[in-house]
Amino acid sequence: MHLKVRNGDLLDGNTDLTYDERTLDQLRELWAGMGLTGAAADDALLQQKESLLRAGNQRYARYWQLRNLQLVNGSWVADTYDPAQADFSADQVAQMRALGWTDARIADAQAQQRAEFARWNTEFGGSAYAAWTG
Repeated sequence: MHLKVRNGDLLDGNTDLTYDERTLDQLRELWAGMGLTGAAADDALLQQKESLLRAGNQRYARYWQLRNLQLVNGSWVADTYDPAQADFSADQVAQMRALGWTDARIADAQAQQRAEFARWNTEFGGSAYAAWTG
């Protein structure tokens, strides 16, 4: 990096200057202990990938649940997408009120749920349901 000051001074406001005096071997030991290298890092990466896959499968299943997916005469059939399919039921709203939620908080949560459903429709709604055969 190169800085050029045409007029005046450039001052470093950090008055607490310290240096990391650890050796490369000490840093490698630290990284290994944190699971950032070797087999531990590979395992963590695999776990993260599996977690992302599970989360995607859960979103997919919830999307089609909201679309009222049903097996009819051997074919998967779902209701046409409607944002209202993501709306809270009267019982859910009653539970929220019983927990002290205000109408504004409920409306905000409903808007978030509809927005999420719309994102899922963009992600999944362009194609027919594909049953997971794992």
